[in-house]
Amino acid sequence: MSILGIVVALESEAGCLPWWRRSPGNDFGLPEGVRLKLSGIGADLAGSAALALVSDGAGALLSLGTAAGLHPELAPGRVILPQTILTTTGSTFSADPGWRDRVQARLQGQMQVHPGPLVQSPHVLTGPADKSALYRTSGAAAADMESAAVAAVAAEYHLPFLAIRVITDPVEVAVPVSALAAVDQFGRVQPWALIRSLAKHPQDILSLIRLGRHFHAAQATLKDIARLVGPTFLAP
Repeated sequence: MSILGIVVALESEAGCLPWWRRSPGNDFGLPEGVRLKLSGIGADLAGSAALALVSDGAGALLSLGTAAGLHPELAPGRVILPQTILTTTGSTFSADPGWRDRVQARLQGQMQVHPGPLVQSPHVLTGPADKSALYRTSGAAAADMESAAVAAVAAEYHLPFLAIRVITDPVEVAVPVSALAAVDQFGRVQPWALIRSLAKHPQDILSLIRLGRHFHAAQATLKDIARLVGPTFLAP
């Protein structure tokens, strides 16, 4: 049986998979034929997680999680199922077309799916100006920090690749300083860090509440995707 390797950056994203069970390290026990690595935020960590999955026998790689919206019409909770993934160096990777078509067919009629493209960002896009600039230069619909690194590993080993991403912060939404200061590399909130940051930036409170609502919308969509496509995500 071919093994599907899933790379997820944030623990809260992995928590949207109804069948996962936490196991030692940063691995998650899933149904037979599925492996998941909780990578943490960023391209280097995602690439390392993808390589570990290949070493474990993965025959296909999926980058799953959330993304920043660049296209002005993308609202929180909208699905991005990109045909292409663009890197910061100008390279382009393609999603496996058959795999992508199967997932899209399963989601069709249940939710709106945007075909991308998805572009790599070297850092968190904190404001509308950053997002608009990246949209102008790339033409991409959305951005994340991990998918291109996973796609690069898949290309190196000639494995099928797919990215499924859901919009959290649309183009007009700024990510407040406190949101970045209060989480660890796996997106887990550090309460005392949050309190200290809010003491310095009390104006962030309303922005944090709005961002939290957007993230909950994205989580709900990720849960629906997992329910509709199943634990193997229709991988080859």
